[in-house]
Amino acid sequence: MTKYYNIKTAIDNKEIANEITKSLLEKRLVSSVQQKEISSSYWWNNQIETSQEYLLEMKTKESLYKEVEQEIRKLHS
Repeated sequence: MTKYYNIKTAIDNKEIANEITKSLLEKRLVSSVQQKEISSSYWWNNQIETSQEYLLEMKTKESLYKEVEQEIRKLHS
């Protein structure tokens, strides 16, 4: 039986988010990507920061996960 994964990553650069989306789809590593603009809050340099980011939610087969991860790492800042 084939297992499927939902993968999420966030990035603060829309052009790179689009590049990741396009690359993963063209290489058929994911079946779909949803891209949403979000507001993220987090600790950075000992204080709370808030910034606009793009959340990518992707669907893929378990067997493709490692390739998806490698492609995201290659393109993500």
